[in-house]
Amino acid sequence: MEIKEMSNWEILTYLRLERNWMVQSHYSREDIEELYELKFTDDEWSEFTEFACDSFENFSEGIMSSIIECWNENN
Repeated sequence: MEIKEMSNWEILTYLRLERNWMVQSHYSREDIEELYELKFTDDEWSEFTEFACDSFENFSEGIMSSIIECWNENN
């Protein structure tokens, strides 16, 4: 199957299961625009996604530690 034929969820599942890569974003462009009353141009969206990925790195260890703690409590 070609990537253009795959749903977003199928792509994320592939990356998680087949490539062992944890994808963190759960929001689409439309979600963010609607939730935060923003409207991005394509160039702004490109800049925003790069900024968001870089920013996530500042929080990822704390977030993952919390996720692991919750996982351990429930298993």
